[in-house]
Amino acid sequence: MSRSNDLIYGLVSIIFLLLGVIFLAGSQLHTLTCDRTHPPTDRGTCQLSHAGLWGKETHFFLVEELLGAEIDEHRDSDGDLSYQVMIWTQRGDLPLTNGFSDGYRRKQSQVDRVDRFVLNKSVETLTIRQDNRGSYLWAGLFILMGSAGLKEYLWERKYASSWSRRRS
Repeated sequence: MSRSNDLIYGLVSIIFLLLGVIFLAGSQLHTLTCDRTHPPTDRGTCQLSHAGLWGKETHFFLVEELLGAEIDEHRDSDGDLSYQVMIWTQRGDLPLTNGFSDGYRRKQSQVDRVDRFVLNKSVETLTIRQDNRGSYLWAGLFILMGSAGLKEYLWERKYASSWSRRRS
């Protein structure tokens, strides 16, 4: 390989490695659980958790603090829309997931379920799960490809340069 091709190969390998890390960081299980089945002295609780490879973040609030949900929209520079479900509480808004994505119908279904729970006191429990951990497969693939490419790039630089010096 020529030097410019080697450099491009090394840069592409680093990009693949970074993409893998980004996929890994975004791979999480998001769960909203609300339960009002406790005795009347307990007002019921909700828990919103985001669990991933690097830990778990959990928000607790009372069922009576849950006000509803809505879909936030984000339009990118190409004009494409992506969506995120926001959980409304008396303490402020909480995102159901850590980012925007496509799939308006699925998100509207989640909003409808939250709103139904808030409005209908006879509904005792609510559980919404959004599992993005399938990204682990993509993360692993990109990290493997990036690492292999980077290893090859570094190996080529080390041994190809020493081989060319021996021949001269």
